[in-house]
Amino acid sequence: RGFLQAHIGLWGSAALFGIVHLGYGNWLQVAMPFIFGLAWGLLLHWSDDLAAPITSHFVYDFVALGMAWMAIACV
Repeated sequence: RGFLQAHIGLWGSAALFGIVHLGYGNWLQVAMPFIFGLAWGLLLHWSDDLAAPITSHFVYDFVALGMAWMAIACV
């Protein structure tokens, strides 16, 4: 993200982040990564530290996977 955002900008890097998720086959599963890409790009811009969006993405994935695991365990 640090390299891409510096060369193609916030919107371009967020668009690529959404495009990478095209394999999911659902427009919402492309739109949400685009929106998160914008948020994480802004976080990088504000913090000027790549560790901030990396940590935020890790926490998001950890919580999402934990919620999915809990939903499966409760069935």
